[in-house]
Amino acid sequence: MHVTVEDVDDVRFALTRGPGYSPLEVDELLDQVRLALEEGHTADGFTARDLVLHATLPVVRRRGYDSAQVDDFLERISGEPRIGITPGSSNMQPLPEEAGLFARLFGRR
Repeated sequence: MHVTVEDVDDVRFALTRGPGYSPLEVDELLDQVRLALEEGHTADGFTARDLVLHATLPVVRRRGYDSAQVDDFLERISGEPRIGITPGSSNMQPLPEEAGLFARLFGRR
């Protein structure tokens, strides 16, 4: 299914009470996807599909975007199944220390 700039502008994801994708990282990815859709590619030459296929989204332990909703939307962009990280699985990784003050204060490394 073809995704437009308007689709990217209009998409909203539910916030989870538990683990989910980092809203900051998802929003930044969608900003890049929007630019790629408008211009045909990013300044680095990546298409929207390239961006999605190579995206690795960090999982946060609380108040993240619903990973299934995000993956479904990203699959619409790439046209391929997305193998994301399932929150709560053994693949779940905490955000790196640079992620923010909260992570540093509460030892979430």
